[in-house]
Amino acid sequence: MLHPKDTGRYLAACNETIERREAYAEEVRIIRRDGDISHVPIRGQPMFDDEGWVVGVFGTCRDISERKLTEQALVQSEQRFRDFSATAADMFWETGPDLRFTYVSEHVVDVTGNPAEFFIGQRRQDFAVDDIGDKVWQ
Repeated sequence: MLHPKDTGRYLAACNETIERREAYAEEVRIIRRDGDISHVPIRGQPMFDDEGWVVGVFGTCRDISERKLTEQALVQSEQRFRDFSATAADMFWETGPDLRFTYVSEHVVDVTGNPAEFFIGQRRQDFAVDDIGDKVWQ
C-alpha cells in the first residue's frame, strides 16, 4: 500500500525507531485499491519482549488527503493573490476586523515612500491628515 517513493523513508524510520526503542511519526502516501493516493500520518510504538525482540508495533494512521488538498488550494490561492497584487499598477491593502493593516502591496512605496512592512499592524486613521475620529473611519 505504501507509495514506492515513500517506502524507503518509512522503512528507515521504522528501523531507526526499533534501534532507539522509541515511537515514530512519519507522513506517507498510500495507494488505495482503486488507485487513488491518500496521505496518512503514521505514528507507531514498537513493543519488545523480555529479550529485546520486537513482538509488535502499536500504531495509528488516518487519511488526511482532504486536508492536504485544502492546504494546497490555499497555497495556490495565496500565490495567485500575491501575483495579482505584485503585477497590478494600483496599491492594494487588506485589514482585519480591528481595521489594522494585515497586507499592503509593494506598490505602497511608490505612493507613500514607505515600505509595505511599515504599515502592517497599523490603522488607516493613524496616517490621516485630518482629525475625523474613529467612529467615521469605522
